[in-house]
Amino acid sequence: MKIRLMTVCLLLLVFAGCGGIGPKTVSRDRFEYTDAISESWKHQMLLNMVKIRYGDARSFWRFPL
Repeated sequence: MKIRLMTVCLLLLVFAGCGGIGPKTVSRDRFEYTDAISESWKHQMLLNMVKIRYGDARSFWRFPL
């Protein structure tokens, strides 16, 4: 009886953890991904501007498409 109860509790926890996955979350996740890429690009551009100002070599990261 204890093993069955523990198994049911474990299964409930596993399925509850998958609640944030699925087609309903695509639009939210896509916005967050685009926002993160945008912020990263802004930081990289600012860093390169500072490097140009002080005569350092610039660097550009490439993001996979």
